[in-house]
Amino acid sequence: MKALILAAGEAKRLRPITNELPKCLLMVGEKTIIDYQIENLRRMGVTEAVVVVGFMAEKLRQHLLKEHPDFSFIFIESHDYQKTYPAHGLWLAKEYLKEEVLYLNADVVCHPDIIKRVIESKHASVTAIQRNQWDEEEVNVILKNDSSEVAEMGKNISRTLNDGEFIGVTKISKEFSKTLIAVLDLFIERDELKKFAADALNLAIQRGESMFVEDVSDLEAIEVDTLEDLDQAKVKIARMHNQN
Repeated sequence: MKALILAAGEAKRLRPITNELPKCLLMVGEKTIIDYQIENLRRMGVTEAVVVVGFMAEKLRQHLLKEHPDFSFIFIESHDYQKTYPAHGLWLAKEYLKEEVLYLNADVVCHPDIIKRVIESKHASVTAIQRNQWDEEEVNVILKNDSSEVAEMGKNISRTLNDGEFIGVTKISKEFSKTLIAVLDLFIERDELKKFAADALNLAIQRGESMFVEDVSDLEAIEVDTLEDLDQAKVKIARMHNQN
């Protein structure tokens, strides 16, 4: 299995500390965000990653090659990162969606067991969720009839319907990807460049593909979008050491 890591964005909400630094290269404790991800992948026997880069691409490329020389990287550069959202990054990497992949957002700090549970899930396609306090800014999910199958995901899920928060760690099967690629192509044909990866996953689900959830509410995870998130990530990293 390959990992597919989306790391092209500018992280405007974290400026000025990201003026000349990709968000995933921010230090959380003793390591960068993406270093934790690569180490967690290696623990699970994943040694290859397709990384979609954009903002400060060369800096990220050099860091990964230097710090993880035993890991195999394929870099795909988005030249339109300033005017596109993550679904465009998935489209750029669609060649690698023709096999089973583990999709990660590069700004996610999470306990290594989250990746373990998602990879080892009995379901072919599965995404990690946490039952956090509802936040309208986050991607949330609705489940089908109290099951673990996703009915809908997106940023338009109301508090009353919400069953959990999507945290950006998702195993995508080869079969699911067939529909996902068609959805990504549709976004490009319509020039819908400001779509999130979750929008593409959701439309594939609405077209009949099955995606299940792995509830990891008992484990630490956070998507770093703001300075407050970065501070929380540092606290969570300390807790993770105690959980291991």
